[in-house]
Amino acid sequence: MQSIIYSVENRVATIALNRPDRLNTFRQQEYELLEQLLQRFAGDDDAAVLILTASGPAFSAGQDLNELATDRALDADHQASQLARLQQLTRLLAGTAKPKIAALNGFAVGVGLELALACDFRLAVPDAYFMFAEAQRGLFQTNGVLYYLPRLIGLARAKEMLLTGDKFSTDYALEAGLIQGVSATDSLLADARRLAGRLRDNSPLSIRLIQDALDKTYGATLEEMLELEVRGNKEVFASRDFIEGVTAFLNKREPSYQT
Repeated sequence: MQSIIYSVENRVATIALNRPDRLNTFRQQEYELLEQLLQRFAGDDDAAVLILTASGPAFSAGQDLNELATDRALDADHQASQLARLQQLTRLLAGTAKPKIAALNGFAVGVGLELALACDFRLAVPDAYFMFAEAQRGLFQTNGVLYYLPRLIGLARAKEMLLTGDKFSTDYALEAGLIQGVSATDSLLADARRLAGRLRDNSPLSIRLIQDALDKTYGATLEEMLELEVRGNKEVFASRDFIEGVTAFLNKREPSYQT
C-alpha cells in the first residue's frame, strides 16, 4: 500500500496521506515521496489546483517519533539533512502559484499542520484539533510555521499555540483565522472539490499575479505595491485571459481559459 497517493480528476489534483494505521505520521520515506508528488503537481499541466488531505481519522500526527528516537536520527548531520528535505516540502508548496487546499479530515499536529499552513485554504471537520507539541517534546519548529502562523493568527495567538503545546479546537481555529471553513466529515472532500472547481475555472494568469503580489505584501511599501499593480495590469491587458474574461462576461457565459 502506497503511503501517499496522487490522483487528478477534472484538473484538480489530490494528494492523500495514506498511513491511517499510524495516524499518517511521517518517516523519511514519506518526506521523499511527498517531495516527488509535489514536484509532479507543480509540473502537471492537467492539474490546476491541489487538495491535500488524508485517509482515516487523522490528517497527520506529525513526525513518526519511533523513527526520530533512533541513534541515526539523533545524529546532527542526519538531522540537518532531514530538516533540509522537510523544508523543501514547504518551498514546493509555496513555489507554485497554483491554489492549494488543505482538507483536514481530523487532527493536525506538528509537521502535518505545518504543511497545511503552507496551503492557501484550510477546511476542517468539526471534531478536528490543532497542536504544535514541540515545546512539550523538547523539539523546535521545522517547516515554515514561524513564518506562516503569526501571519495567519497574529503574534499573540501564535505564541499561545507554540509555547503551550495545547490542543486547539476547530471553533478556535476558525475564529482565529487558522482555517477558513468547517465541513461535516462526510462532505469535507465534496466541499474542498467545490472550492477547487471555482479556483480552477478562474484565470491562471490572474491567480499567478495575485499570489505573487500577496506574497510580497508584508515586506513592501504602499508605493511598491501600487507599482506592482501597474505591472500586473500591463501583463493582463496584453493577455488572452483578459480578452476571454471580458468577452465571456459580455456574452453572459462562463469563461474558458487556456492552461
